[in-house]
Amino acid sequence: MFGIGTDVGVPDGATASLVVRPVRALRLHVGGSHNYVSPGVRAGVTLVPFASWFSPTLSFDAGRYTEGDANPLARMITGDRSFQARVLERVGYDYVNAHGGLELGRKRFTFYIHAGMSRVTTEVHELGVSADENRAGVTFVDDPRVTLWSVSARAGLILYVK
Repeated sequence: MFGIGTDVGVPDGATASLVVRPVRALRLHVGGSHNYVSPGVRAGVTLVPFASWFSPTLSFDAGRYTEGDANPLARMITGDRSFQARVLERVGYDYVNAHGGLELGRKRFTFYIHAGMSRVTTEVHELGVSADENRAGVTFVDDPRVTLWSVSARAGLILYVK
């Protein structure tokens, strides 16, 4: 079966996907995403062990967001229209998810909730702090690569069209 899906989550952002279910217990998806900063992509696989209208699931996904300017998001969150930080001008990341979940529906329509762990990796640009005569400072020769493990979740819908 083939379908289209949409979901929202962290760190996934909002994603629209093409979904393929080659066998009853396996679902594959690939799609485009947006996180209010930049566009991205995500692909993944979901195992659905039971053929019932209510089933537990196990999902694995990988995604990537291109670098974008996060200053407009920071201005929206803080309410400070003059806010500008160089470190937020180039924000992008890669992530992998491992989620357990529950889904309702099976044949033509599926609603799901997934939660688990994510590994997010990024490079932080423009992080160097210049030292003056009275203070110690930190200077980075290269942009540091940062890896974060975090809880994550998403909720979504799938409509099967064939």
